[in-house]
Amino acid sequence: MKRSASVVATFTETYALYCGGKIGLIQEFYVSATQRSLGVGDRLLNQVKEHGIQHRWSYIELCTPPLPEFDKTLSFYQLNGLKPVGGRKMRVSL
Repeated sequence: MKRSASVVATFTETYALYCGGKIGLIQEFYVSATQRSLGVGDRLLNQVKEHGIQHRWSYIELCTPPLPEFDKTLSFYQLNGLKPVGGRKMRVSL
């Protein structure tokens, strides 16, 4: 039987010259539909922010697709202090 996570955040620390040093990159952030609108996502994002403060990150970054179905996701992040800064997500298969 396959189990799926109801709440998960994966992130990594890296360095970026344009940010002046260490930053955190959120790679995955997911809250199951049954847990949404209960403050779970806010608490999880705050835990990532606290980790970043403890590790002296200057910023936290993440990507959200510029698609209408991600409007609620974008709104969630903006309500939690993240601001759009431009750019496009790109990838190559290996």
